[in-house]
Amino acid sequence: AALLEAAATAHGWDAYTRARDINLRHDGRWYEAIARVQPVLADVQFRATAEERIVVGARASAKSYSGGSGGAKLASRTPASVEVWVNGELESNVEKRAAAALVLDAYRLFWLGPLFLKEQGAVVEALGPGRARGAECDWLLARLAPGFGFAAEDRVMACVGRSDRRFVQLRLSVDGLAST
Repeated sequence: AALLEAAATAHGWDAYTRARDINLRHDGRWYEAIARVQPVLADVQFRATAEERIVVGARASAKSYSGGSGGAKLASRTPASVEVWVNGELESNVEKRAAAALVLDAYRLFWLGPLFLKEQGAVVEALGPGRARGAECDWLLARLAPGFGFAAEDRVMACVGRSDRRFVQLRLSVDGLAST
């Protein structure tokens, strides 16, 4: 627990808790190999520009996608629900909704790192020293329940840099989608 506390502090926990929401925009495309292996998760026809809103203090976020060949997509996630809108139509496909929930939750980890783990009350344990990307680190294991998307539980291993206590590398389980 002390290692997660140190990492959360290094990543700006105090400033984070004073915020109401975080809004960001990013551009990118999934690698073709991922799209072939996980087509529903990658959903490449919508992967161009994304704008995301993260509500601080709640497991709630929304993401809009634009610029892809499929048109516009909006996904919204709270602990109790997930809604996906594609070109103005509510998506009813269970697998696509599960994929959207998983992506929203996982991206929250990617953006926030230890802030997400602390906010979600992850159960953590220190795994010992190691190296990642040339940096000396201490590994921690975090158990999230619920996990990403609709998973009952997921696990995250994080390499916490010794020099600055920032996350250097993440490894995670992804059990929230049948195909993963």
